[in-house]
Amino acid sequence: MPRIIVCILLILITVVHGKLPNKIFDGHFVTENYFPYLVSVGTPIFGSCSGSIITRQHVLTSAHCVCLRRNIVETEVLVLSGTNDLLDIINGQIHDVELIILYETYDPPREVNDDIAILKLADPIEFTMYRRPISLPSTDHIPHGEQVMIGGWGVISLKTDFPSRYLKYIFLKILSDRECQALYPSEIDSTHFCGVTPQRLGGGDSGGPVVYNNEIIGVITSAQDEDEGPATSVFTRTWLYKSWITKVINQY
Repeated sequence: MPRIIVCILLILITVVHGKLPNKIFDGHFVTENYFPYLVSVGTPIFGSCSGSIITRQHVLTSAHCVCLRRNIVETEVLVLSGTNDLLDIINGQIHDVELIILYETYDPPREVNDDIAILKLADPIEFTMYRRPISLPSTDHIPHGEQVMIGGWGVISLKTDFPSRYLKYIFLKILSDRECQALYPSEIDSTHFCGVTPQRLGGGDSGGPVVYNNEIIGVITSAQDEDEGPATSVFTRTWLYKSWITKVINQY
């Protein structure tokens, strides 16, 4: 089946039946090249996730976006880059995924721990102003108390499974480790940090980046789905996996 048809089917599956955890609600629409590193990751089982271009042939995302249970990963994964519009298969570029590399200790029943994965694309991405890589973190600094920006193709509201056709973004405040631990006393550890937003939020598309100073400091892991009021999200600290990411990039 041609890749364009498969891509359209994946989008339709996402819209109608897809599992749509961790989506942005009531965000702001962005211009076409505002997040050139942000891509949509589509699978028949998991629906829509997000990811970040880190090299011409590698995308960073969450492991739970592509792994159903231990040793079982999704095989039909497509990546859409270079567009804010999920249905734009003219300007957007569709990429086949050749290989999925999960962090070695990722345990799907627990999900939140070591929830990070790298997708190796079958063919290199042609970099343009609309598709460019994001830098890995240069330090372990997490800007507690400051605002960061996250983007995703979020559902319109909690009352529907329909995602936004167009990419949105929100601002999110990073909480202290103590605040984070109080919110998730038994679920998270030092490999995580969390944030809160006053807007209705499911955390942004799973697998998407948390960006600070033009570096990807986190990967979106999970969120609390709330109808109203502040909502919190959990992120995987990219710095702690930087050596693994570099090793995978060099090896594959």
